[in-house]
Amino acid sequence: MRNGFMNKFKMTLIASSVVAALTGFSMPAVYADDAAPAVSVSGSAAVVSDYRFRGISQSYKNPAVQVGVNLALPVGLYAGFWGSSVSGNLYNNGASLETDWFGGYVYKLNDDLSFDVGGLYYWYPGASIGTSGVKYNTFELHVAATYKWLTAKYNVTTTDFFGATDSKGSAYYQLDGNYPLTDTVTLNAHVGHQKVKGAGNNVFDYTDWLLGATYTFPAGTFAPGWAVGLAYVDTNAKKDFYTISPASGASGSKFIGGPTGFDKGNSMKLVTAIIKPFKLDDVREALSLIGVKGITMTEVKGFGRQKGHTELYRGAEYVVDFLPKVKLEMVVDDSTVDSVIDAITKAASTGKIGDGKIFVSTIEEAIRIRTGETGPEAL
Repeated sequence: MRNGFMNKFKMTLIASSVVAALTGFSMPAVYADDAAPAVSVSGSAAVVSDYRFRGISQSYKNPAVQVGVNLALPVGLYAGFWGSSVSGNLYNNGASLETDWFGGYVYKLNDDLSFDVGGLYYWYPGASIGTSGVKYNTFELHVAATYKWLTAKYNVTTTDFFGATDSKGSAYYQLDGNYPLTDTVTLNAHVGHQKVKGAGNNVFDYTDWLLGATYTFPAGTFAPGWAVGLAYVDTNAKKDFYTISPASGASGSKFIGGPTGFDKGNSMKLVTAIIKPFKLDDVREALSLIGVKGITMTEVKGFGRQKGHTELYRGAEYVVDFLPKVKLEMVVDDSTVDSVIDAITKAASTGKIGDGKIFVSTIEEAIRIRTGETGPEAL
C-alpha cells in the first residue's frame, strides 16, 4: 500500500466503528415532545480507539472522533450525515476528514421483517491520490433485509471504488447480527466480503469479521441512552497491499487490516533461500524490483531429496554427496515477506528437483552500526 490507491484502500471500509479495546458513545434521538413525530431528528457522537470500515483501519490504528445526524421522514424515508476523522496517511492531501451523506427508504412488512434500499456518498474534502488528482470520493447503492436482529446487505458502487482504476461495480456483501442479551447488553457480530472490480484489483479482495458487545446505560444512570462497546475486528487482507507508510515520508509502516490490540508493530523477518547457482542473477534482479536493498550471498554445498550425484574420476565412479548451492539471506519488514517469497519462488524455479528451499524466521532487533538506527529503519 505505498501508492495512492493502496494508501486509500487501506483506509477505505468499515461497517462498524468498534475495534479491539475500543470505547464508543452514542446520543439518543431528540424529539420536540414525548411522542415520536412524523419527522424526527436524532444525533450521535462517538470516540473510538480505531475507526474501522469493513475491517480496515481508516485512522492508521489511532483514535477517531465521529458525529452524525439522521432525519427520519414520513412513510419510511430517511436521510442524514455522518462524519469521522481519518488519517492523512490513507487519504492524501485533504482535511483528514470523511463525510458520508446518505438517504433511503425502509419498508416494514411486519414487526420482525423489513427491507431497506438507499445510497451513500463518501466525500473526503480536498483529498486526492498522491499527485494524480484522482479523488477518493465514492457513491454506493445498497439493498438490505432485516429479520428481527439479523441483517443481510448488498452494497455496490456506481463510481470507481475509492479511486481504484476501472473499479465501478465493486461490491461488498455483509451479514450483521445484533442480538439483545438483556435490556442493556447487545451481542454484536459481523462478517463481510469486499470484491474490487478491475484488472489486477482482485489483490484488494478480502473478508472481514467482528465479534463484540455493547452496553447501553439505562434510565436512572449518569448517562442514560449512551453506550460503550468493545469488539474484536480482523481480516484476511493481504499484508503486501494493506500496509502503508506515513505520508510525510517518515520511517515505519502499519498493516491496517489486522486487529489493533494485537498489532505487532514494526516486526522483521530473516528470509533465507537456498537456490541453484545459475539462478542467482534472476533472483537478485527480482528482489531488486520489489525494493529489497540488502542481500548476503554465500556459496554453500549440501543436499536434500536430490541426494548428490555420481561422477567418474580416472575410470572409477564415486558419489558426490554435496551439491554446490547459493545461500541468500535478507532481513525485511514483516509486511513485505509475502512479496519477497513470491519473487524468489518465481525467479528460482525450474520445475525440477533441487530448486531449493526458503526459510523464514523472526528477527528481534537490527542495528545500523554507523548511525545507531534500530528496527526496520536500520535495514
